[in-house]
Amino acid sequence: MGYTKFSVRYLTVHTLICFIYNVNVAQEDTKTTQQIWLDYNQKWHLSERLTISGPIGVKTISTDAWNRFYISPEIALKLRKTILKGLDYNDEMRAGMDLYFNQNTNGDNVLEVSPFQGYSLTWPKQKYLDIRHYLKLRERFQINTRDWSHKFGLKLSYELTFTIRFHGDLWQYGSGFYLPIALRFYWNLIDAVVFNNVFRFTPGLGY
Repeated sequence: MGYTKFSVRYLTVHTLICFIYNVNVAQEDTKTTQQIWLDYNQKWHLSERLTISGPIGVKTISTDAWNRFYISPEIALKLRKTILKGLDYNDEMRAGMDLYFNQNTNGDNVLEVSPFQGYSLTWPKQKYLDIRHYLKLRERFQINTRDWSHKFGLKLSYELTFTIRFHGDLWQYGSGFYLPIALRFYWNLIDAVVFNNVFRFTPGLGY
């Protein structure tokens, strides 16, 4: 196939610095929080169909006074087109592990290990706009680092992401930038200790 494992020429590094006004609505009440995220996203193309990515980041969350440090290694397999071959779309099966350390300035810290599985469909795909649909199931194992007590949670989510891409048509220096706008809906099948959100709105800026 012409691909070399972890070859530099197939390494694409996406630096996504998100200054995000992130509105979360909690299940138990209607309180909202404001968050600022800083992400560094890497992606390795192992073949035409197989990729590995590993976002690393930090989130600051107010008014709940949380700092959240995380890494989320993920593997994605692009599926072969067996139906609707005339449409321009991409779909993938995904699996990975979310690792979080939740630092609470007003309470106990929580360590979370969350394996996940998901299906992603990007359609329609156009020059300036992509729309991605992402269905994800997470098994959440949360551990209180004060007494090492633990709790299990199960969360299903659907994310709709609009990605506006710039190609330098209007501003030559804008080529390569993109604006992701995501709406994510959550269903807490089994409530965990922290972050039982039911809705999230996330605009961002990437290059």
